[in-house]
Amino acid sequence: MKLIYLSTAVFPSPLANRLQTMKMGQAFSKICDFKLFVGEKKTSDEEIFDYYSISNRFKIIPLGIPKIKPRVIFSLPRYIKIIKKEKPDFIYIREIRLAFLLSLFFRNIIFEIHDFLGCGKLLCYFNKFFLKRLMLIVATNHWKGSEIKKIFKINENKIVVAPNGVDVNRFHIEIDKKKTREQFKLPLNKFIVGYVGMLETMGREKGIDILIKAIRLLKNEFSNVSLCLVGGPKERIMEYTDLVKKIGLTNNEDVIFVNRVNHQAVPMYLKIFDILVLPYPKNRHYSYYMSPLKLFEYMAAKKPIVASSLPSIKEVLNSENSFLVDPDDPNSLADGIKTILKNPELSGEIASRAFYDVQNYTWENRARNILNFIKLRLDREKN
Repeated sequence: MKLIYLSTAVFPSPLANRLQTMKMGQAFSKICDFKLFVGEKKTSDEEIFDYYSISNRFKIIPLGIPKIKPRVIFSLPRYIKIIKKEKPDFIYIREIRLAFLLSLFFRNIIFEIHDFLGCGKLLCYFNKFFLKRLMLIVATNHWKGSEIKKIFKINENKIVVAPNGVDVNRFHIEIDKKKTREQFKLPLNKFIVGYVGMLETMGREKGIDILIKAIRLLKNEFSNVSLCLVGGPKERIMEYTDLVKKIGLTNNEDVIFVNRVNHQAVPMYLKIFDILVLPYPKNRHYSYYMSPLKLFEYMAAKKPIVASSLPSIKEVLNSENSFLVDPDDPNSLADGIKTILKNPELSGEIASRAFYDVQNYTWENRARNILNFIKLRLDREKN
């Protein structure tokens, strides 16, 4: 089976969508003939593989997409030429404009949907036309899968639900907690609540203000608790340091900010924290569209997780593998963290359960499930 993955993006980049693309490339390359075509490479293949901690090498081919906007339209002839030359069984795309344009010429496209499609009167017609031309739609959670089927009248045989994944072995590591905290200049005698990831996504708040306020509430009872926020960007760090001061906490002591770190450092940060938090606010994007990479990384780190009780989160987390709390509520979030502080044995059991459950969410399992779904469908159609 031959599969090519098409992207207009530049690699490497700290953005999560680039990491997800590379991890899927690694997984596909283990089970089929695979090539990744990208808009541009800023470094060599080996440096890109090292940047994303990719163990299984594959071909990354830059197309040198024109910088004229809209780039996807001006680069379309290059993608068509590549497809005709490669003659792949399947074409994998996660960028909607590229997928739509190529669906006008090719019918063997697998489209991975990460946001949801608009459904105004005219837009709904075009999206329905587009989705029906695809070989397969990969929905990253069950809500999107069911809504695509219902709204756009897409046959369920064309939709596979595949949440994101993780390299479990990268995050389940043995480290010297004291030495690593010293290396990262973090307090040795504190109980550290940790968050690793961008402090915002495409301008969307991620509940960091609620988390900081929850720490303030905890300080009334637990003076040895600190919060460490890893990810930046710098301008958001500056905004949140103002909030820290405003509510009476101390920067670099009660709340510690760390700017972006490389992917290799993320597992070490997760392992030296005592609790990991997903404080997503309640809105349509976080409630229904997302399948956050950090959720699976947290589970693989085998640490107790406190997370907002949202439909997208509860497709993976539950009361047996996490502590679920009300979104947008500092008191509820503080209570969830407090439960861990007061019940270390229960916390250990929940962390172990999360680690057990995450074994089903490896990147390779995800890639196999997608390709097996297609094979079964094609076999049924032949018979």
